[in-house]
Formats: sequence, structure tokens, C-alpha cells
Amino acid sequence: MTDVKKGDRVRVRRLGSNDEWCICGVLLVSPNGQSLALVPEDGAVHTERGGIMTGFIPVSVIGDNAYEVGTMTRLEIELRKKDAG
Repeated sequence: MTDVKKGDRVRVRRLGSNDEWCICGVLLVSPNGQSLALVPEDGAVHTERGGIMTGFIPVSVIGDNAYEVGTMTRLEIELRKKDAG
């Protein structure tokens, strides 16, 4: 996730799911790239416990794995291309 920068838009969903992608803005990125703050702009992220996240999403990145901090839901995060609608 080191290629993600503040102001980027990313697509997020629960890892291994067929859930709809949630489009999020990147609010903050820690200097080491291991912590992200995402703000959903379109959609919601489903948690492993059956809930949904529609507000601020704190993310921890460990190696190639990303987790929502509160529920430890593993996430799939893709940097959204600048020209994508």
C-alpha cells in the first residue's frame, strides 16, 4: 500500500468476498504506509461480523495484508485509476 497517497481514491471490499466495491477517499497515510484513514464516498464495506462501515475506516497494513482496525476485517484495497469514473 506504499503507492497510496493522501487524496487518492481507492476501491475497498472485504477480502475474498463478492461484495460491491466501496469507493473511498484517502484522508491520511502514515509516513511508513502502515496506517490509512479512509472515508467512504460511494457504498459501504461489509465486516466479517455482518456489519457495515459507512463512515471513517481506520486501516492497518501489515505486509501485503490490510485490516479494518476495529473489527480486524481483512480488506482488499485497489488504487483507483485517475481516469476511472
